Amino acid sequence: MIILQTMEKEIVQLKEMIEDTIHHPFLVEHIQQPVIDEYKLFFLNYLLSNASLNPKTRDNLLIAIMLVQIALDIHEQVPNNHEEEDMPITTNSQLSILAGDFYSGLYYWLLANISEHRFIRVLATAIKQINEVKMQRYFAKHISSEEQLVMIKQIESLLITNIAKELNMTIEIPVIEEILLTNYLSKQIVSELEYPTQSELQTVQIKNTTGIIESLPVSYSHFKSETKQLLDSILYNTAWEKEY
Repeated sequence: MIILQTMEKEIVQLKEMIEDTIHHPFLVEHIQQPVIDEYKLFFLNYLLSNASLNPKTRDNLLIAIMLVQIALDIHEQVPNNHEEEDMPITTNSQLSILAGDFYSGLYYWLLANISEHRFIRVLATAIKQINEVKMQRYFAKHISSEEQLVMIKQIESLLITNIAKELNMTIEIPVIEEILLTNYLSKQIVSELEYPTQSELQTVQIKNTTGIIESLPVSYSHFKSETKQLLDSILYNTAWEKEY
């Protein structure tokens, strides 16, 4: 596990809940098992655990939101052939699209069975925003590295930060955004970014993330401690470890 040891048992249980929900024999046989982002799961669990929700609603909401994330991730992995209009879509791509739609359907079903229907609006808004940013990123020309980073940050965090806003937990949002951006950048080589080296990008991002964590109010000392450990877990479990 790459997540905090003190949270490991709870995160494992949450992942098992999600995996049980998304299990489908046909999908298991034909497509790769979806990856559940532990950092997004950590922040979502943190937000919902500090909200006034009954346990059943909390669990169903957490699973539903992670299903949305999985569906978005699966659709993101489908090859983009917009420049080759005549290229036929592959069977694997078709199955991936159907899998994403299947998980989206489960998300709607779960939300329909909880009393907190306000979150349907919140998540619909987040999905719309994420897709708009993706379109802007993929089709825009001559955008700067800074603009690229802002777009990546939004794509990675909007689902979680919209929940934070709905729960009036806005102090945590800058930290959530930077941790998730750092995690993304630690696993990706982003060719569009005009940094001389990956190491320079790494140095800038670590400095930014550390500064935002340190700027948290004193009353958030526990959250500050946990997010420092999250940052360390990203750095020591990725290719960035060698440079840190």
